[in-house]
This record gives sequence, C-alpha cells and structure tokens, in this order.
Amino acid sequence: MLKSNAARVKRDEHTFGVLRHPAADAVLMNCGVTPDNPYVACTDEGLSNILDELAPMTSLIRRDFNDAFHIQRQFIVYQVLRSAGYVFVYRRASGSDKNLEGNLSLGVGGHGDTGDLEGNVDLDGYVDIIEGIQDSAIREFHEEVGDMKYGDGEAAVDESMFEYVGLIAEEHADPTYVGNDHIAIVALVNIPGKPDMFVRESKYTTVGWMSLEEVTRRRGEFEPWSQLVIDNMK
Repeated sequence: MLKSNAARVKRDEHTFGVLRHPAADAVLMNCGVTPDNPYVACTDEGLSNILDELAPMTSLIRRDFNDAFHIQRQFIVYQVLRSAGYVFVYRRASGSDKNLEGNLSLGVGGHGDTGDLEGNVDLDGYVDIIEGIQDSAIREFHEEVGDMKYGDGEAAVDESMFEYVGLIAEEHADPTYVGNDHIAIVALVNIPGKPDMFVRESKYTTVGWMSLEEVTRRRGEFEPWSQLVIDNMK
C-alpha cells in the first residue's frame, strides 16, 4: 500500500491564477494595463467582464511550483479597509519579500486557494473565478483581521461591504519582483464606525486607522501596490 510521508507546509497549497499566455496579456492590455500603467480603475461590471475573459486561462497550481517556475499570475484580493475618511494601515515585517519588507501597507488579503473554489468548478474543470475571488476575499478578511470590535460587541464582514474598484497587473524587469507573479483585484471594504481592528499575524504590526490626508502625505512609506491605490483613491 502506497503512503506518503511528506509533511504539508504552507507553500504546498494549491492556489489559482491566470496562465502566462499571449491571450491573457491581450485581455489585460485591452482593459488598459501597460508597464507604465499597471493600475486600471474598474466598475463591478467592467471587472466582471475582464475576469470572464480570463476565466478560460485560469487554473489551480501548487504555490511553491509557481514560485519556482512563474507559470501563472495568481489572484490576490487586495482589500483596503475604509471608514469615514480613514483607512486601516499596518506595517510589513522585516524579512518579507524585498519589495515589501518594513513598508506600510493598506492591503489585507492573500492568495485564493482550493477551498474558495468549492462549488465553483464544474465537471469539465471550468473555474468560476468571480465567485472564487469573492469567497477568497471573505475568508482572507477573517484570517487576516478577524471580526470588527466595537464597544458593545463584535461584527463580521459580509459581501455587501465590498466594492471592487480596480485591477493591478505589474511586469517589472527584475524577475524576483513579487508583483510579477500576481494580479491584484482591488476592493474597498466599507466598514462602519472605525472599529478596533488588528492584523492577526504576529510578524506584522498594526498601525490602525489613518486619515486619507496622512496616507497621501506619507505615500513614500507604503509598499508599491498601496502607492498605486493611494494615487487612485477618491
């Protein structure tokens, strides 16, 4: 009887993304993505149309395999938590990817995985990436920051709070640049009443709610994706 003795680690997980292919590049270019303009603002309808076009080129892959061979651009929902003129900020850890370490960040979230696709893949292998991305956003919110804490109790996030506003697809000459292997789906999460919130990973540091004015003034302290969001934030 065959039996694996291999231990599972985080990067063994299967994540989903878009295959590197000229057809996928054409979809991104047609929506306005260029090397000089990696952020494209979208309505819900516009972003849904882009994702529908990318769906036939979307598949699952082991994350460590993609890290090594760069076969896909993997989806991340980059969630910006917003409340009454303020946004939630934390600081990346030292020892993170070299383009991110020590920087401030607006983005909560992570990779979509197989659990997000449960019920969203048909028998022919077609991936409903829109549902998968929305399920990923809710799961990652809970994993990254948990419930919203108010003086009289707690509240959980729900889909009605999410406003999908853009897409980031970068392509840098530096092959180690982390953004090259990802497509960010930018979502504003509209949270009432500035609750107490904290990043749950111990390697990150919670900064807390910061005014849009201060975020703009301190733009240079933020990681690259956050800088793109700041430049396009209304």
